Amino acid sequence: MEAVNNLLSMVEGVQINQVEYCLSRYLEQGMTLETAAGLAFNDLESTGRPAGQQNTQSAIPSTAAAAAGASEENAEEEEEEMEFADPPDLPELHPQERRPPIPVTPEGWKACWCRESKQYYYWNRIRNTTQWEWPLEGVPDDMSIAMVDKMVHEMTNAAGVTEFKAKVKLMLTGFDMQAAMRLIQEEQQRMQQVSVRGILGLQTIYNYFLLIRSCLRALVEGAPIPQNTHAQAL
Repeated sequence: MEAVNNLLSMVEGVQINQVEYCLSRYLEQGMTLETAAGLAFNDLESTGRPAGQQNTQSAIPSTAAAAAGASEENAEEEEEEMEFADPPDLPELHPQERRPPIPVTPEGWKACWCRESKQYYYWNRIRNTTQWEWPLEGVPDDMSIAMVDKMVHEMTNAAGVTEFKAKVKLMLTGFDMQAAMRLIQEEQQRMQQVSVRGILGLQTIYNYFLLIRSCLRALVEGAPIPQNTHAQAL
């Protein structure tokens, strides 16, 4: 524990966040606390103690003190003038425009907002054409719009998706409702897996942070320090 004791001897002379930063860099690489403490001690020793710990305070020359006092008086006078001055001219503020969510569109289409009519129109990037109606394409000849609307209604209730996403999945599957529902379920499962991985990652980072804090507290208090802290965090 010689390296740990050396690092402990520097705790009073440096800021705690400096020790935490130097120590955590090596713990993150999977090193033991003894090895990490030795390397952290070398880093802090080579850079020197922070200037804030040295006795750098000195008497201010009388001329500098007078100049500082005059500067403060001028600043106070300017603040008083600002309090009674006329307010500056401000540009006219406009309320933020509220827009509905951007509709999901098929491949090759993009929803664009029209400020004049306050609604979306749809632009086909491939054909360079625009239209107001949502681009429902590829409906079989033997299928009416009413039948499509019925399938969309059932899908939105069953899967909890928007009507636009339901229509896109129907178009991708040739208006096969069962196949479209499978696409939606697979997409929702992928999103759920991504969300779970993100939560686990944040939990690991939080646990590791707690271990580093406990090690630093043990260094300051002289308590026993656990080994292999990196493995415990994972």
